[in-house]
Amino acid sequence: RPSPSAVRWGSIATMVAHASATKGVRVTDDHRDRHAAPPADAIDAGALADARLAFVGAGVMAESMIAGLLARGLIAPDRIVASHPREDRRQRLRARHGIVAVEGNREAAAGTDLVLLTVKPQVLGHVMKGLHGRLEPRQVAVSVIAGASVATLARGLGHAAIVRAM
Repeated sequence: RPSPSAVRWGSIATMVAHASATKGVRVTDDHRDRHAAPPADAIDAGALADARLAFVGAGVMAESMIAGLLARGLIAPDRIVASHPREDRRQRLRARHGIVAVEGNREAAAGTDLVLLTVKPQVLGHVMKGLHGRLEPRQVAVSVIAGASVATLARGLGHAAIVRAM
């Protein structure tokens, strides 16, 4: 059963998924950011002020979400940590967005409030195995992985607080 703080973060996770959608911000195939004016959403700008977000898997989708959150001023770059196995990609994320980028998924998730699962479906099993039982009860896992059910994610992660945004 999710803790009360996990329930609160679950509500905020839904906001993050919507606020970070690629409306107004797009990362192109050559990975250059193009920023357009963000839509005038009714988003509580203070909701993420104290939050720490982890992006487990830092490919193009994760970068688009990160760019959207930062473009809207919803969170400071130093409150975001992303994991990616390639050093060149981690360096690019640090340089482009000022976020923390690490190699390990466990390291990325440690101490954060929301753990956004932004990996490709074919590596989800491996990622869940590595994170199984490692998330704290107060943390909320947010999946943007197509085809991954809440039940599958809960079993694979050994964690009850799951939000599915795809």
